[in-house]
Amino acid sequence: MVAETDEMSVAGYLCLKQVLDEAEILDVAVDLRARGRGVGRALVNWAASFCREHAVGVLALEVRVGNLEAISLYESMGFREVGRRRKYYENGDDAILMDLNIGETEECDAV
Repeated sequence: MVAETDEMSVAGYLCLKQVLDEAEILDVAVDLRARGRGVGRALVNWAASFCREHAVGVLALEVRVGNLEAISLYESMGFREVGRRRKYYENGDDAILMDLNIGETEECDAV
């Protein structure tokens, strides 16, 4: 999924993988100029809506331990920490594993 600005440039994107009744956000990024405008929330909402429409029970992702902005966003949307991958990133940072149980959430406003 790609989010575009009014000028038709890329504001952000999300890459989603689905296998049977589980899905994983493989990558999500928002252009620095578009941050703080609800683009990331809209992309993750799209992924959650896709999961609801396709009978997916769990939406998973991993996030760098130091990415507090993203962690805060995910937690506000109902994701919960379910594990860690120790020293996952090249610089030694851990990855936090997070899940969203789709059946326990309601669709929320994108902005």
